[in-house]
Amino acid sequence: MPQSNKNDAVASQRKEQQELIELKRKKQEFENNIENYEAPKPSDAAVKQTFSSKISNFWFYWHYKLLAFLIIAAILTVGVHQCATRTKYDMTVVVYFKHYLSSRMIENIAEIAENYAEDTNGDGEINVLVMDCAIPDEERELETGRAKSTRLVAQFQNKEAIVYMVDDEALEELDTIAGGVFVDDSLSLPDNNGKSYQLNGSAFDAAFDTIEFGYSKNFNYHLIRRVVDGTQLEKKKDAAKYSEQGDKFIKAVMADPELKNKK
Repeated sequence: MPQSNKNDAVASQRKEQQELIELKRKKQEFENNIENYEAPKPSDAAVKQTFSSKISNFWFYWHYKLLAFLIIAAILTVGVHQCATRTKYDMTVVVYFKHYLSSRMIENIAEIAENYAEDTNGDGEINVLVMDCAIPDEERELETGRAKSTRLVAQFQNKEAIVYMVDDEALEELDTIAGGVFVDDSLSLPDNNGKSYQLNGSAFDAAFDTIEFGYSKNFNYHLIRRVVDGTQLEKKKDAAKYSEQGDKFIKAVMADPELKNKK
C-alpha cells in the first residue's frame, strides 16, 4: 500500500475512534444528569408554522363540529325563547259548532271570554284558550274537518276543557254520546232541562256580528258544562280545580251576559 493511502487510513481510524469516545462521554454525561435533562424546545419558526397551519386549516378540520355546535345552540335559543314568550292560558273553552266560524270569530270569542275569566295562574294577565272545533257538515270529510274532529275528541280527555260553547245541533249530538251523560245538569242552567245557558243576545254576539253583520242570528248557541264526576277526568290531577273554574266562568256570564260591568 502506498504511504499516502496508509496515512489516510490511519487518520480515518483515529477520527472514528475520537467520535466513538465523544459519544460514550456524552452518553455517560446524560446518564449522570438525567434528572436535570430538559428536552430541546422547537424553534419559534416551527411553532409559528404549526399554529399558522392550524388556523389556515381550521375550517377543514373542525367545520362539522362547529356546524353541529351552532345548530344545537340555535335550537336551544329558540326553545328557551318560545318557553319564555309562550302564552300561559288561565282556562280553556271548546267551541263546537255545526256552523262555519272564521278564525277571527274564534279570536273574538276568546277576547270576550277573557272578561269573565280569572287570572288563575297569577301572571297578572287573563288569557283564554279557545279550541276551534267548528265543523260544518260540508267540511266534515275534508282535511280541515277531519283535523277538527280529531281535536274535538282530544278535548274529551282534556281535564282543562270543562266549558263548551255549542250550537243547537252540536248540543244535541253531545247530549247523546256516552249514553247521554256528557252534558252536565248539576248547575241547573235555565235552558235544555238545566243543561245549557243560551247566549243569543249576549256580549258574545259581537264575536260573530263584527265579522259578518247579523251572523249570530243564523243559529242558537249555548254554554254547557261537561260531566266530570264519575268519568276518567275525575281521576286526573287538579280536575276538581278546573271544574270549579268552569262553574265560576258560566256563572259570571249569566250574572252579566251583556258585559254591562266590564272589567
